[in-house]
Parts: sequence; structure tokens; C-alpha cells
Amino acid sequence: MNMDMRDGRESVGFWHRLAAYLLDLIPIFIIVVTVSPYFQDFYVSMMAYLEGQNSEAERVMFLSERNMRRDMLFVIWVLYSAGMECTPLQGTHGKWLLGIKVEHEYGGRISLCKH
Repeated sequence: MNMDMRDGRESVGFWHRLAAYLLDLIPIFIIVVTVSPYFQDFYVSMMAYLEGQNSEAERVMFLSERNMRRDMLFVIWVLYSAGMECTPLQGTHGKWLLGIKVEHEYGGRISLCKH
């Protein structure tokens, strides 16, 4: 394991953090892909775009819907990460699976509000 010692605590390296991030993306991506077609005509515009014989309006519609999906994924990720790191798990599910805990500088659980 690539870990640094700081004040008696271990700091997790890049590869462990990346693995936790990738584990966290799986359920979030599935939720976004499952829910987003109900809010937009993404698949119709994507198929029209991929067929190659599309107008400027179809390209604009596809790109705007793609950007909406990307933005939705980002908002869900921020809320998920911020919320999970303040729970008793002290991290997201991916971090929990890898045994990683998020702590403040004194070793305790972080919170959204500064006391």
C-alpha cells in the first residue's frame, strides 16, 4: 500500500482513491441513465445525431441534452459525496468498501457546517 503517515494516521494514495471513485460512479451512473430518459428525449436525439444525417437543430438538441445529463451527474455526485462523508461511514460507499475514512485534521468525522 502506498500510504503516508501523518500524525499517526495513514493517508491513502492516489490509486486507492481512484478505485473508490470508480466504485462510487457505478451506482450513480446507473441511476442517471435509468432516470434521465423520463425527463428528456435523449435517446431519440442521440440516435438522430449518430445517424449522421442530422440538421443543426438536431445537433443542438442532442448536445444540450447530453450537457444536461452531464450536469445532472455532477450535481448528484457532489450531493452524494458531501452527504456521505459526513455520515458515520465517514466516506462514500466506494471508500467504505476499501476501508478509507474521511477525517478532519483532529481525526474526527467532518460535518457540512463549521462549528
